[in-house]
Amino acid sequence: MSTWTMRNAEQEARLCPNELTIPEAPIRYDLPDRCMARVCVVTIGDDARANRSEACWIEVRAMISAGRYSGVVRTDLFFARELRIGVPVEFGAEHVYAVAGPRP
Repeated sequence: MSTWTMRNAEQEARLCPNELTIPEAPIRYDLPDRCMARVCVVTIGDDARANRSEACWIEVRAMISAGRYSGVVRTDLFFARELRIGVPVEFGAEHVYAVAGPRP
């Protein structure tokens, strides 16, 4: 069985500034409840699903602390099968590639 981690959007945007644009820090570090955050999940393990990346949307449910959120998965993933719609997850502003939905 594979486990998973989230890719760091901030780090990737710094390494490839001409290829990747992510939302500005003030947006990523102050996401409102019910907005959608796009993250990228990487599977880790030794089976056929390991070392695969796929993007998904997470609905923000609450800010835990500055730039740290709890939410629920809103996209079924193919490789990280344990992450199904409705599964609770925690993530940080550094993982956010895009934002959609309500904003203040």
